[in-house]
This record gives sequence, C-alpha cells and structure tokens, in this order.
Amino acid sequence: MKKALGCFITVLIIFAFVASAGAYGNPGAAIAKMCVAGKVIDLTMTNRDDAPCWWGGSNTPPFYMIPNAIVADPAKKPWRNVWYSNTWMLDEHTGTHFDAPSHFIPRLSTGMKIATRFGEYDNERIHPSQFMGPAKVIDCTDLEGKAPPGKSPLITIEKVKDWEAKHGKLQPGDIPVFYTGYCPKYYKPFPAGDRMVYEVVEKGTAVGWPGPSPECAGWLADRGIRCLAGDIPSMGPWQVIRDTHLAGLGKGMVYVEQLINLDQLPPTGAYFIFLPVKCKGASGGPGRAIAIIP
Repeated sequence: MKKALGCFITVLIIFAFVASAGAYGNPGAAIAKMCVAGKVIDLTMTNRDDAPCWWGGSNTPPFYMIPNAIVADPAKKPWRNVWYSNTWMLDEHTGTHFDAPSHFIPRLSTGMKIATRFGEYDNERIHPSQFMGPAKVIDCTDLEGKAPPGKSPLITIEKVKDWEAKHGKLQPGDIPVFYTGYCPKYYKPFPAGDRMVYEVVEKGTAVGWPGPSPECAGWLADRGIRCLAGDIPSMGPWQVIRDTHLAGLGKGMVYVEQLINLDQLPPTGAYFIFLPVKCKGASGGPGRAIAIIP
C-alpha cells in the first residue's frame, strides 16, 4: 500500500512539473498541445489609413499605404505590373504593437536618473518567449468613463487583487490581459475615430482609456510578470503615461497594446501569443496577436 501510494505521489509530482514547464518554462510544449484541438482567436487590429491605428499626438505621423505595383494590365507593362505590392509608412507603435523597454528607458551610459540596464533592450533583443504565456484576462470594463475629461481611469493593485481572489494568484510567466472594451468601441473611421485618442490627448474633451497605475505596473513587474497586454491605445493612463511606462519597462517588462476581441477570451485557460516584426534598434513594433483556447 505504501509503495503504491509512493508511486502515485511521484506521478503527481512529475505531472505537476511537466505542466509547469509547459506553461512557464517551455512555451513550445504548451502551444503544441493546445494547437491540436484548440480554437485560435485573432486579437489583432486591422491597420487602415482612415482610422486611428497610429497612436496619435501631433508628433506621430499617420499610417500610409501607397501602391507601388498594381496588377491591372499585365500585358501592357509585364515588367512592372505582374504583382501587387504596397509601400507602408508607419510609426513603430501603429496598430497592435509592443513597447520595448527602450521606448521610454534610457541606457545607463546616459547617466540619467531614470536609466536602467533595460535601456539596452530594444526590439531585436526581446526573446519571443516573453510575448507568450497563459492569458489572465482581467475585466476592467466597469472602469469605462470613470474619470474626468482628458484623464484616464486607473487600474489599481486592488483591482488585480480582486481578480486574483476569484481566479487565483498570478504566477511568473503569466500575461495579464486588461480587457476594457476601449479600442473595439472607439476604433472607427474618421471623424468618429477622433474619439479614441485625439479627443483625449489633444483636445482634453473625452475620458481616456483605463490603464494600470504606475504602482500597479511596478508591483506586477516585481512579482515576475514580464508582459502586460490590453485593448487600449497605451498601457499608460493619459495623465501618468510616462510614469506607468517607466515603472514597468524600467524593470524589463514589455507592453502589448491595441488588441481587440478580448471579449471572446475566458478569465483563465487561454494562451497568449504576440509575434512582432523584428527590427534592429526599434523601440517596439507592430505584429500579430492571437490567443489559443484549448
């Protein structure tokens, strides 16, 4: 009986180790298992030049897509028009994209007070595994409109703790995904699209997107969270946008912003993946975000 019980406990320990390794230590194993029968949810915003896919602000150039080869009459100019192709002009933080630490954090060599060793971490230095992990979807839709015009509602430490009380504690390797409903609601063709960012940032006439407070971002980073994601234009609430970026990116976090379809994800159980375009020296970059639901 003791031998059988010992074997049973050993099996449980091995199973727990494998499960943990799959979720946190070996993303490939977890992804392979889920892809066999899982459902893939596209979380990526469609970039378009008639809607606010670029972040906004007077210094951010808009998104342009200019045709450079059109398959219209191949017989007329076969050397030029046998394929269809466009030239894109876009800011690194256009559409569904990520912020690398270097987006806000200076290198130590600058001597600036806000510099950390993560100031060296630009786009190409972020390993893909940092964008992969169990999605922990934190419903923040109740924060809609809960701030004065020109400011954002704050996602606080208490908000995250309330979620943990219902769904379990966040673990290193988890990816908190803040579901606010903001981008899906306001990402519309202009002029209605001005409501998403312009009317908050430039005019100060609309309530901004919910985002984690600087204290919340730093607290999550200290707990081993290395990636935050959300359906918001920026991870930083407008009135403290710089501070929230410093708090998380300064400790090596990355932020994935401007997601959609988060309403299709359960609070736990889905697996988050974001794969950005890799570019030397970039402060972030656009990419494709998905979630797999087993």
